[in-house]
Amino acid sequence: MNYRYCTSFALLVSLFSIKGFCQTKPVVDSTHFTDSTSPKPVFGLKAGLNMQSITSTDWVNTTNTGFMGGFFAGLHKNRVTLRAEVLISTTQYKSIVPIDSEGNIGNFNIVHLNVPVLLDVEIIKNHLSVYAGPQYSNMISATKKTAFDGDPKVVFKSGEFAGVAGIEGKFCKHILIGGRYVYGFTDLNNEAFTSTEKWQNRAFQVYIGYSFL
Repeated sequence: MNYRYCTSFALLVSLFSIKGFCQTKPVVDSTHFTDSTSPKPVFGLKAGLNMQSITSTDWVNTTNTGFMGGFFAGLHKNRVTLRAEVLISTTQYKSIVPIDSEGNIGNFNIVHLNVPVLLDVEIIKNHLSVYAGPQYSNMISATKKTAFDGDPKVVFKSGEFAGVAGIEGKFCKHILIGGRYVYGFTDLNNEAFTSTEKWQNRAFQVYIGYSFL
């Protein structure tokens, strides 16, 4: 009896829905029109792992795993979202060659503030999307783990531009899981010492997040 009741109820709702849709065709509903065409705000939080390395023969080219996390906000319309994020990421740089006048090897813990601006396009509506865009990063902290003659922040340029590309899945309406690749364009070598090589960041990040809308 319950099965028959549920089936009958579902069919009844479907019929009324179809009938209502057909009846609204000649009528212009200004409220519905506005809602369907106006971008919707989106915002949320995310946190995960930052697997980063610096490309140069001056540095150990090993991927170091740190933390990344922060918040995002943007506008969504149809299957497209334009969003900006504010993220903190941590990593470690360890040099192969001495980088100060005393012959000390550099070993630093680095903290960056990252601001990517991303264009997100859904390839499976409400479930899976790809995104890409530019990112600006600023080194907000550099602490030395070994003896070093000088301020660690002098070794590197503080500002950096990069490109970001990634993929993101959405589950249970609010849960986000994603991964991205970050390709640094800026030469971080501040030429405070003898090396003239290019130092560029590369990173792969995985994260989980929560979207409030």
